[in-house]
Amino acid sequence: MGNCVKKNPKVVATVQGDELILLNPESGKYFGANQTGGVIWSLLSKFDTVDQIVSELAKEFEEDQATIKAAVEQFLGVLRERELILEDP
Repeated sequence: MGNCVKKNPKVVATVQGDELILLNPESGKYFGANQTGGVIWSLLSKFDTVDQIVSELAKEFEEDQATIKAAVEQFLGVLRERELILEDP
């Protein structure tokens, strides 16, 4: 996933308790994410590649970058399936 990744501008995001709720009103697809998912979502506003997001997360979490990258790619894959993010080649 070396492509640029960005939030779908049509997505509505809200926090309820410790959970981030994302909704694409056009497709009706939604997703609930934990706090870590919320951190990744917020990083999408600052960075546009997976590698940049992984590097930033590695500063916050005591985990190796390969493990972080796998988790980020899995999370973004779910968001992509639900049309909550967009990718540019």
